[in-house]
Amino acid sequence: MKEEAERCGNFYINQRWLGGTLTNFQTIQKRIDRLKTLEKWEEDGTFNVLPKKEVIILRKERDRLDKFLGGIKGMKGLPSALFIIDPRK
Repeated sequence: MKEEAERCGNFYINQRWLGGTLTNFQTIQKRIDRLKTLEKWEEDGTFNVLPKKEVIILRKERDRLDKFLGGIKGMKGLPSALFIIDPRK
């Protein structure tokens, strides 16, 4: 699903659906901003000047945020439609 969604330029969530993703989008947007900030810090070398333990904690946070929110990172507002696939049903 991830590859096809990226191929056609759509947003996706292929891990656990976070509660409030649509109803509390302001909070989700703050977490997406945090993910973007952590990615920017890693790219511009800010991680190189931080203590090693702090870098480990920040990378772990970034990996977790990317796991759950990476597919909707570029989403600016709520979608008009959803397509849900449940592999168990």
